Amino acid sequence: MVLTEHKRYALGPVLHYLGAAYARGTPMYRAAWIEAVNVANELGVTAVSATAWDGRHLILNAHRGPGSDVAVPFGGGVPLAAASWGKTYYATTGEPLPEKLEAYTAHSIVDLGEFRDAVETTRTRGYAVDDEEYYPGVKGVSASVTSSHGYEGLIAFLGAKVVFEELGFSRIGERLARIADRASHTLGDTERLRLFGQV
Repeated sequence: MVLTEHKRYALGPVLHYLGAAYARGTPMYRAAWIEAVNVANELGVTAVSATAWDGRHLILNAHRGPGSDVAVPFGGGVPLAAASWGKTYYATTGEPLPEKLEAYTAHSIVDLGEFRDAVETTRTRGYAVDDEEYYPGVKGVSASVTSSHGYEGLIAFLGAKVVFEELGFSRIGERLARIADRASHTLGDTERLRLFGQV
């Protein structure tokens, strides 16, 4: 571990390569990451992949698209119930909702009823929305990647408030949901994607 100039801990040079090798070996990376990076480059947002680990979402990879001001630390963690990532996790896994929600910004959802509704909307829509709920000035969308074994993790697009206001949550979220659906189908979750001719 090293301490960066911004007073954040990051993986040291040796562990960084070991962590990168692990992240690139995950099924989610192989199924979704390249397409997520291509869309992030097109939209000018940051793409992130993460998986649930030890009560948090462990960040497996992050890529800043051209012009994106949102940096995400590889190997970092985000609380399991935080913002769109929490909505995505609970919508997909069916795990019981937390008894208490933390406030990270003035926009964080801390009311359990409101969070429950947001989880249900995520389940129906296929992606979750983060409207400055985890970090001020940053908005995002996330969608789960599943396999025949269940929840593998999530992919997310994060960007400055102005980017999401210009492009719209639905445009970015629907692109992300399609990537997640295709990746999930590739990993054996055949319920996620309807093929031509299916009703």
